[in-house]
Amino acid sequence: SDYEKVVLDVQVMVSDPDAFAQHLHNAARIANKVIAEGRDMVLMTSRELVTGQSSDASLAVAAAASLALVEVVGALTVRPRFIIAKGGIT
Repeated sequence: SDYEKVVLDVQVMVSDPDAFAQHLHNAARIANKVIAEGRDMVLMTSRELVTGQSSDASLAVAAAASLALVEVVGALTVRPRFIIAKGGIT
């Protein structure tokens, strides 16, 4: 394909916060490399549904996943040509 796909694993985010912190660091490193090479990339969360024990806990998972995406974008040191944001709880 003409783009690189970087997926943030929400299950890892929920089950192993320390591993997820490294996962975020790696995602930002890859994103910076891809953008510096002049290539396009897609940053996304994993597609499997991860829920909490309650509706409030599930909302917290969704909010944390959104924040993780923002953290990676905030860690970019190379300016991308464009950013398209699409999101929401579906």
